[in-house]
Amino acid sequence: MKTIYQAISIVLVALFASCNSDETNAPATPGGMTPVRFQAAVDTDDKTRANIDVDGDRFTGTWEEGDAMGVLYSVPGSSAFSEPGRFVYNDNAFAFEGELPTATGEWQYMAFYPHAAVSGNTASIPFGNLRSQKGSEFNCASDALVAEMLGFSNAKQGETDEGEPVKFRLNRLTSILNLSVQGGAGAGDAVRHILLTSENDGQPLSAQSIDFDISTLGADVALNAGARSNVIALGFDPGTAPAADAFEAYFNILPGNYDRLTFDVITEAKQIGTVTVTRDDPERKFAAGMLYRKEAADITFRPAEAPSLNWPDRELNDVHEITVDGNEILTYSAAITIDAPAGIAGLRIEVTSEFLNDMMGITGMDIFNDEAIQSNIGELPFSELELACTTQVQYKKSTVFDITRLLPMILMGGAENSLHVFEVHVTDLAGQETVQPLTFKVPESAPAPAEVVYNNDADLWTNTATLTVSNAALAASVLEYRAVGDEGWQTASPTANEDGTLTATIAPTWTPVQNGAGQTVQAVDSKTGVFAQKEYQYQLLVNETKAAEGTFTPANNSGDAIPVLATGLSCFTTDNTAAAFWGSGNNSMASKLCTFSSPYAYMQANEIIGILAPGNLFTGTFTFVKQGFLGATSYGTVGFGQKYTYTARPTALQLNYKASFGSKICTKYTHENELKEGDHDQASVMVCIINWDARHGVTSGNNGAPTGSWDPESLTGLSDAEKAGLIAYGAAYPDQDAANDTLLTIPLNYYDKDAGIPTGNYTIIISCSSSRYGDYLNGSKNSFYVKDFQWVY
Repeated sequence: MKTIYQAISIVLVALFASCNSDETNAPATPGGMTPVRFQAAVDTDDKTRANIDVDGDRFTGTWEEGDAMGVLYSVPGSSAFSEPGRFVYNDNAFAFEGELPTATGEWQYMAFYPHAAVSGNTASIPFGNLRSQKGSEFNCASDALVAEMLGFSNAKQGETDEGEPVKFRLNRLTSILNLSVQGGAGAGDAVRHILLTSENDGQPLSAQSIDFDISTLGADVALNAGARSNVIALGFDPGTAPAADAFEAYFNILPGNYDRLTFDVITEAKQIGTVTVTRDDPERKFAAGMLYRKEAADITFRPAEAPSLNWPDRELNDVHEITVDGNEILTYSAAITIDAPAGIAGLRIEVTSEFLNDMMGITGMDIFNDEAIQSNIGELPFSELELACTTQVQYKKSTVFDITRLLPMILMGGAENSLHVFEVHVTDLAGQETVQPLTFKVPESAPAPAEVVYNNDADLWTNTATLTVSNAALAASVLEYRAVGDEGWQTASPTANEDGTLTATIAPTWTPVQNGAGQTVQAVDSKTGVFAQKEYQYQLLVNETKAAEGTFTPANNSGDAIPVLATGLSCFTTDNTAAAFWGSGNNSMASKLCTFSSPYAYMQANEIIGILAPGNLFTGTFTFVKQGFLGATSYGTVGFGQKYTYTARPTALQLNYKASFGSKICTKYTHENELKEGDHDQASVMVCIINWDARHGVTSGNNGAPTGSWDPESLTGLSDAEKAGLIAYGAAYPDQDAANDTLLTIPLNYYDKDAGIPTGNYTIIISCSSSRYGDYLNGSKNSFYVKDFQWVY
């Protein structure tokens, strides 16, 4: 009987899906929210389904109770789209229900299905290599749908401008392959799995997800780069497996070219039948929104061959000695081919080895599900061992189990003449298991393994640490290290000791640079050296081959805390003459220049008859002198500097701020950088690490031009002693309105990278002002909020 392979267009005139997935997500956050219902635009039929004719049959998609659609929206007054709201189908209301902010005005909506993670406008729908059906029913879990963006100019939440519920029209982004079997030799048997394979590895069928831009109707739809595979295994919900001579199987795939596809039908009786589709014409692409049916009534079934192992040029059951060359590389290939015509459904290795079990903590490997071996020295990624795993193995008909790079590890601690057994367990989709032990032996006189020991001597101010290397030659050894989470490795070249060991010193890299004022400062590369709040990993390379690795965490690694801003501090009062840490310029004539607006310090400028009093917050003291008629010639003096104890060298200061800037420029005293009418003011945040015996005083007010003004970048205004004690500084000048929390990171520039931990009377300065040139009473009436001061290491 001649089979026909044809494409049938699927036209979505309404919302189309049929979902058996178990998707979950957090509900919309209540508070200022209104329940809404989104509906589907339906031309015919009732409000729950859209039907598509397929050669006289009905391919029906039905919304089910609990189906979830993702909706992104922009509220009136904002062009920014929200995170995707989760709208759940209510079978009684024939609508998707959820919540939106209560607002009337200009709304925009973007919708997609099924609800999933979104980054920006990009949705990521799970598109993995294992899928399921309920009998012969279509499952929507991988059926990516997206709607055109809708916009309304004057509407309530969830409604059109006319007051009607918003209705979406969704479009399918994938192609659907339909294997249709009616009749044939499978009578009396049930389908266990169907394995779809793209015979061209460069034409993958599945991935971690299918990604697309919702705002462009998925024009850029593509497979995620992660977990790509050329196979899809389709199973069935418990108790729903269809008869092998009467079933429908559906596969969502990315539109495009696929040269040759095979459907392997695997039954409960461990039979297998194969249907092949060849489409090697580049013009015959699978198109989005199209269902392609392959009818098959003459499938020939045969017994499914159990999985088998083949090791070229070696006998599987022999005992194999572990021998390596001068580069610690195995002298033979330990790559074993595993063939499973019915597709690999499980691949695990049970390890029997005194060294690997007791010393390394390795008792087994599940390379079907895992990406790394869990060991006593941390995770060992299979990729670093060049071991195929997860999607490189899952449901494949053939794979290579290659332990060529793993076996030499045994020589690091395996006793001479000890045996090490890797028992390979391979299961296929037919439920058949093959067990094959592979036995290896450590020969006599195995070389002593290289060893690296952290000396527990990290200095978090100088950012140094040392490690001792044993059983490795100096000329052939390089020790690399990095903070956990960093990508690139840094090098600590070892030096030889009299006892034959090596010492590798980890130290930071400093680079001299010119700051904005032409002064030479030192910038540290925080990926080099050791810093607080970080864990480190290292590896020893001997002749460019990894011989040892491990991790260490410096002692007393938590870093230093900056006192938090809280109600009751003197900086929020008018008494700052003896401030313990935070102070401000609040005084009897302007008492609200710095107030506590939990959790912020709120600096607000004051203007009286054109004279500006900026808000400020600083580490230091403030003395105010009221004099003259009605205080007309009053002035205040800031004593910059407080005592602070450091245990670790920071690389930056970090905080959150909000700001708003006025437009009118006030000027009391002229200066080199004077702001004039039409200029835009800036706030300022300055930080200094100092080692001073006395505070630096700055006096400003109505009595005369300010005195003591200083700048750590240019060093102007500082005495020789103050310059010598200025270890590091950083400054930032926010100049844009920020209604929401804005993270500000201020790098520290070091004048003296070799200075020890400061122990003087005054060791820290942090200064914030609502106007950069507030000393000169020059600027605009600004508001500046700050909170969460902390060091970055």
